[in-house]
Amino acid sequence: MLGLSITSILGAQRVNETTEVLLSPDVQRYRTAIRLGSGGDLRRARDELEAVLRMDSSHTSAKLRLRTLDDVASGVIVSMTAVHLFRAAEKSLDGRHTAALAEIDSGIALSPEYDVAFRLRGRTRVELREFRTAIEDYSHAIFLKPHNATVFLNRGVAFGHIRDFDRALNDFNTAIELEPLNSEFYVNRGVVYVNQGLLPKALTDFERAIALDPGSAPAYANKAFLYENLGRWDDALDTHKALVHHARPGYPQLIEHAKSRIRDLERR
Repeated sequence: MLGLSITSILGAQRVNETTEVLLSPDVQRYRTAIRLGSGGDLRRARDELEAVLRMDSSHTSAKLRLRTLDDVASGVIVSMTAVHLFRAAEKSLDGRHTAALAEIDSGIALSPEYDVAFRLRGRTRVELREFRTAIEDYSHAIFLKPHNATVFLNRGVAFGHIRDFDRALNDFNTAIELEPLNSEFYVNRGVVYVNQGLLPKALTDFERAIALDPGSAPAYANKAFLYENLGRWDDALDTHKALVHHARPGYPQLIEHAKSRIRDLERR
């Protein structure tokens, strides 16, 4: 059986606030939004987040922060809850995940039924490699908001980290049922299929992900990895080239890895 792929069980998730490394314009403005929100200037933080989404409509972290601001506006949470969550994001950007966790806990103390806070705490616990407690947080977020497909994705990722692939598969299947056109879900399910030795199913999912999102670097990377493990070198080379040609910015490590593999495979 193949092991986890080069992109791991997290393969479909865009480089986000805990791992972003290229200061492209959308990343710069996202960081500005986080800084403004941390300081309590939620109006200007909203302006920056909306600008981010005009540049990259798939920026999931920006979407989640905007939802938090919408929840302040509608009275679901108090503004200080949002400020704590922005402060947590700022600390995560700096790699200070334990400090981020403390900010999220402060937010939860103010808004104990807020599903986004538990979702973010789960994400932070994953960064700290506290996978089992992350699963507990994601499960509580699902209890509070049962039809959020992305939280099933998040919990499935955490299950993958502890190699509980059956439960990961169940969560990815649920995510796909809720949002059948989301390419991320197919990539992650494909990685589970790889680990279960169901390679034709994995290949189908990676191809489905690319059809849904031709700019998905993780879909190409996992597909190329699978071809290499099958000894289909020409197909692997073509797939690596497709990644370099089509991938959106935000995946610098995958793009550089693909370029390296192209050089290696062309020398075969």
